[in-house]
Amino acid sequence: MSSVGAEESFFELGGHSLMVVRLVNRIRAVLGMEVPMRAVFEAPTVAGLLARIAEDGEQKTTGVLVPMRSTGDHAPFFCAHAIMGLGWEYGWLADCAPERYPFYALRPRGLDAGSAELPDSLSQMAADYVAQIRTVQANGPYHLLGWSFGGHVVQEMAAQLEEAGEEVAALVVLDSSPVDGRPTAEVRAGFAEQEDTVAEALTGEEHEAYVRIVRNNTKILLAHQTRKTAGNLLLISGDSDPKADLWRPLVSGEVLEHTLDFSHRELLLNSEAVRRIWDIVANELGLTETDY
Repeated sequence: MSSVGAEESFFELGGHSLMVVRLVNRIRAVLGMEVPMRAVFEAPTVAGLLARIAEDGEQKTTGVLVPMRSTGDHAPFFCAHAIMGLGWEYGWLADCAPERYPFYALRPRGLDAGSAELPDSLSQMAADYVAQIRTVQANGPYHLLGWSFGGHVVQEMAAQLEEAGEEVAALVVLDSSPVDGRPTAEVRAGFAEQEDTVAEALTGEEHEAYVRIVRNNTKILLAHQTRKTAGNLLLISGDSDPKADLWRPLVSGEVLEHTLDFSHRELLLNSEAVRRIWDIVANELGLTETDY
C-alpha cells in the first residue's frame, strides 16, 4: 500500500488484532512511544491515534470488563473476546446499536501483567466473566454475544447463569461450532499453526504476554465440552455455512440461524457484515424500530 490517508480506518484497510500488536510494536521501535493496544481500537485512524497518543498514550486499561458504551436504558450487551481478540473487536457492532443499548467487552486477563494467572479451563474463564458482568448487572435478564472463541465463552456463561437461576434473554453466537473436548489431529494442527503465526510475528514483553494468552485460550478451548443451555440460541454463521444442526442437541429452545456470505474473519471487520449482524440481532430480539 503506497499511502494511507489520515482519516482512513486501520480496520477498513484490512487490519485485525494481530496486526494491531504489530503496529504497536512498530510505533515503539520507530518513535520510542508506548501506545496501549486499546488506543488503536478506540481511534483507528492516523489522525485519531495521534490525538489519542497526545491525550493519554501512557494510560492503560487494566480491567477485564471494558465499557464501549456504559449509558442507556436497556439491559447491556456483554461481548466475550475472540481467541486472539482483546474485546475491542466489537467496537463497530457497538457503534451500529442505538445509544440506548450499553455495550461491554470482556478482555482476557494477563495483558497488563505477563505473570498473571490464566484460567485453567474455559469454564473457569466463564465463571470469572460472570462475576465481572454482575458488577454491572446484578441480575438477569442477560444479553450475551460472542464471536468465534467468544461464542464458546458466552455459551458457557449462559449455562452457568441458568444454573444460578438467572434468565438469559439473548445468547448470540457468531460463527462458532460446539466442541466435545476431543479435537481431531487436524484441528490441533490448525490451532498449532495459528499459534506459531502469532509467536513469529511478535516481540517484546507485552507481546510475549499476548502470545501466552493466545496459547492458553487454545488449550482451554480444545479441552472444553459444550454444555446444554435452556433458552433459544441466535446463531449467525459465516461463509454461507449452516451450523444449526450441530447446536440443536445442546439447546432446549430454538436455534435461530442466519447465514451470511462473509468469511469468518470478516464478520466483525467488514462494515456491511457488522451492520447486517446488528439488524439480525435487533429483528430476532424484537428491538423496536423507533430505536433507530
